Formats: sequence, structure tokens, C-alpha cells
Amino acid sequence: MSFQDTGPRILLAALIALLLFVVAFFVARGSSSEAARAPVREKPLAGSTQLEHARLRAIGTVPALPRARRKPKPQRPSTPPPARAQPIPRPPAPPPPIAPRPPPPPPPDDGCLGEIC
Repeated sequence: MSFQDTGPRILLAALIALLLFVVAFFVARGSSSEAARAPVREKPLAGSTQLEHARLRAIGTVPALPRARRKPKPQRPSTPPPARAQPIPRPPAPPPPIAPRPPPPPPPDDGCLGEIC
């Protein structure tokens, strides 16, 4: 296994790229302005002893708009049920069986059938 082969070269390049990514990630994270901020403590409002929380249903609710009245649907006249169903007619009788074909004529006595002897 020498470094002239393609496999070890690709593996080495992938490891170097991964190492550079990890180093760049931690350098960028450490130099960001969010990392240096101090934690914020909640302070109660002046004149109140505790924070007032809004109800969850009140957050982001919008009053409903008035809807237009629906038009009444016209009443369909009821149809009386059918009197009685007609009986199903009997299917036609099957056709008579086809008569068997007559047997072919016997071969000639000289043993020749057409041009074949």
C-alpha cells in the first residue's frame, strides 16, 4: 500500500478536509458575538410582584369575520318508490349442439395420396 494508489489518497484528502472543517467550526463559534453575551435575567415590572402571562389562546388570535348567510337549498320533491320491479325474463335457450363433421374419405387403394406415393 503506497501513496501512489488512488484509495489512500482519497482517504487522506477526506481526513484532512474533515479536520479543517472541525477547526474552522470551533474558530468561528468562539469568535462570534453570541458566545460573549452574558445571560439575561428576567426582572419583574415596577409595581407588580410577579410576571403576568398571557393565555395561550389569546396569543395570535384574530376575531372571526362575519359570514354571509347561506342561501336556502330548494326542496326536491320526493318521488314515490317504484311500484314493483318487472320480473327478469328467462335467458334464451342455448343453441343446439353442432353436428360432428363426417370422417375424411379413406385413402385410395394404390397407396398414393396426392403426389406422395
